[in-house]
Amino acid sequence: MLATATVLMPAPALASGITLGRFGGIHGHANADGGLALYWNPALMSVEPGWVVTVDANVIHRHAVYEREVLDTNVDRDTPGVLEHNTGRATTTTVGALPYLALGGVQDFGSVRVSLFAGFYPGYGGTVEWDKTLGATAEHPGAIDGPQRWSAIASTLYAFHYAGGASITLPDLGLGFGFSLSYVSGSLETTRARNVTGSERLVDPEGTLQEGRVWLSATDTAWNVSIGGSYESDRVRLSGSYRAPYQLHLTGPLTQAFATQPPGPVDSYDDINLPHVILTAVTITWPRAHVTLASDFSTWSRMEDTDLMSNAEQPELLLHMPRNLENTLSGRVVAGGEIAPNVDLSGMFGLDPSAVPAETNEPGLGDAFKFQLGLGVRWQASERVRLMASYTEDIYTRVKVEESIQEPPANGTYHEGRRWLDLSFEGRF
Repeated sequence: MLATATVLMPAPALASGITLGRFGGIHGHANADGGLALYWNPALMSVEPGWVVTVDANVIHRHAVYEREVLDTNVDRDTPGVLEHNTGRATTTTVGALPYLALGGVQDFGSVRVSLFAGFYPGYGGTVEWDKTLGATAEHPGAIDGPQRWSAIASTLYAFHYAGGASITLPDLGLGFGFSLSYVSGSLETTRARNVTGSERLVDPEGTLQEGRVWLSATDTAWNVSIGGSYESDRVRLSGSYRAPYQLHLTGPLTQAFATQPPGPVDSYDDINLPHVILTAVTITWPRAHVTLASDFSTWSRMEDTDLMSNAEQPELLLHMPRNLENTLSGRVVAGGEIAPNVDLSGMFGLDPSAVPAETNEPGLGDAFKFQLGLGVRWQASERVRLMASYTEDIYTRVKVEESIQEPPANGTYHEGRRWLDLSFEGRF
């Protein structure tokens, strides 16, 4: 599915959680050099001459709990089966791995150092499949997919980048400049409960089954550009990079099966507008210690909705999915020092806000304000080999939704946690 790699993506979450760029773990930011710079800041690909191979892997564990509620104001509250089968606890657990590969060469030409790199990585996305519920009955068979099924039963979204980049460094001035260009392959697959009225009724007044299913499978490709710059003196490295926005115009069949009606496919499309991203970092070093301040500003407000439309000359609305996302500014502090010859130990603390307002939050496609705690080690095993490992814990706050504007409403309490283990190898030849 991802062509050159087998990937089990973590569960998607719109806003900061949909960004998969944790490459390098706590060492990944706009001041990351070598092969990791192809993603973080292409200006730093040409810091040292030679051939470079970087292989990085993130292993993610994610657990989420959603307690769905049907409020007194819900017109479907007293419909048979709604309180029994559309409320209660839903859970999901995902373990996955994300690959990163970069290959390149760096060459000196007098007072100028030039690099060329190529690589691939997943930029945005994830997958989720909610646990089954054993309380379903013959009259309400759809309840086996859990109370969250009106928002998601199973979903997969990814944007996989095949990237190439170049950079120039002027060592005498401490300046670097670079850019990268990515060919993006995107895909969306999702299944959710639905009935013909858009409500959450399981049966009609006569007791006839109303709950059905919709399945979407859609793809698209796009191009993405990043540029970066850096300045370095004896003790300070200051860097910034900009990743341009792009749109995935995902097209494919939407299959609808309402109640006992046979499935009917409809050509459809879903536009997902990904953000402008500005990354900055400043690192100050001493003989045996260092500290880095890093930030990420993302314009998630570009994503007002992800409505599913019919792919026709005059498109019609098939599924209304409002987002109304907000821009985010996250920050991290990474500090550490040498604990043994060629061995560096660092700790990280970060704050990452949510771009998802409570009224559009929904299970599997939500987010929350979170604290980030991390610990990492970097070992310069030889002049040619650098190894890094780090562990990060994302501590999410609980989200209480009482005025959902989703259809059907996604009121309730949502809470999750994520753990990231990163292993990274860089070889220079």
